[in-house]
Amino acid sequence: MIFLFLAFIFPLSASLSLIENFKLAKPGDYVVAQFNKSDTLLRVVSIQEDKIRMEEVSAPANLKFSNWQDWLHQGAEGSTAWVTFVIDLDTGKLSNFYSISRGCFLQVAESENFLSTLLSLDFELVDRSKMKRAGGGKIWQPSLYFNSQKIENVFFDAWKTRWPEDGSDLSGKNILVYLPEKASGYPSYFPYWLEISGGLTKAKVRIIDTGHGLTSPIDRYEQYKR
Repeated sequence: MIFLFLAFIFPLSASLSLIENFKLAKPGDYVVAQFNKSDTLLRVVSIQEDKIRMEEVSAPANLKFSNWQDWLHQGAEGSTAWVTFVIDLDTGKLSNFYSISRGCFLQVAESENFLSTLLSLDFELVDRSKMKRAGGGKIWQPSLYFNSQKIENVFFDAWKTRWPEDGSDLSGKNILVYLPEKASGYPSYFPYWLEISGGLTKAKVRIIDTGHGLTSPIDRYEQYKR
């Protein structure tokens, strides 16, 4: 469940909170994150008033298939996890975890529920003069992929926050995310780059695709709804 904390949406201002912006999401919006030799798809299934249902599917990064949509509709062979869950847009709490691969509901401990904590945090805009630099002194920027196409000349702003001292693996760690500036016209529903640092910990998560209109066989499932 490591990528549950990736699904958030950001406005552009000097500071930001995450939970209200989930209301901007649309069914079929998706992001594919790559971390530690694993790819994870996170997709918006549906939105009903104050709740949003998400789908998360993970697979080894070296697993070969033509595209995510066909692979899902063919049963997601080779996946390591396939779950769906609900986010309460008023509280940020996650519930109704259902494993598609196991065919049963799951209990997730609060200590493992990273997204609920993340939704309560305030992010601060990093001044461009303090953003990290690439070769030639230019501001370093992640790549942007949309519907599997690389998009050039989009500027990303950096946002930072600190995880609370809660005894979890992320306790006290620095969180840095990159999002396309508002004027780009590209959705900022998800971070396109995420870094976790502090102490001996340093981890990076990069987004290798985002887009709209992705469907899945769970769109017609009823057994996970209760």
